[in-house]
Amino acid sequence: MPETSISLLNRMQQTDAPESWDRLVGLYGPLLTSWLRKYGVQASDTEDLVQEVLLAVLNDLKSFDHNGRPGAFRTWLRSILVNRLRNFWRARDRRPQVQGDTDIDRQLMELQDRIASWTKGHQAGVSNDSARSSAAIAIVARDGQQLLADHTAPYMHT
Repeated sequence: MPETSISLLNRMQQTDAPESWDRLVGLYGPLLTSWLRKYGVQASDTEDLVQEVLLAVLNDLKSFDHNGRPGAFRTWLRSILVNRLRNFWRARDRRPQVQGDTDIDRQLMELQDRIASWTKGHQAGVSNDSARSSAAIAIVARDGQQLLADHTAPYMHT
């Protein structure tokens, strides 16, 4: 990758020129993505982290002082990335971890048992009434959806 154009950085520090920002994002977005992949970050998280880094660059670029050394901007950029990545890992480590034999495991087993019981009864002709069959399917489906919603809501991103 060629050295960062000091004139590009100066333009960005002095004005809000969208074409300069587009050029910076075009040059450094792929580099940030590459660095994050080397750290083993998943693609979906990579996109979010690249956006966070670029937002920090946008907010802090006016205070960046290029020392004239080759790679100074990339060094600053990498330090921003590393700080955001540390925050990401800390937040991930604080999330509750699902352990075996949890309440959701028990509920899923009960739901699976209800489905198996209904299927067995239906196949044996116990449940010939189509309205009762439809109602039983609807109840099991509703319970499954509610179970999924209850246990995934804390992890959903908005």
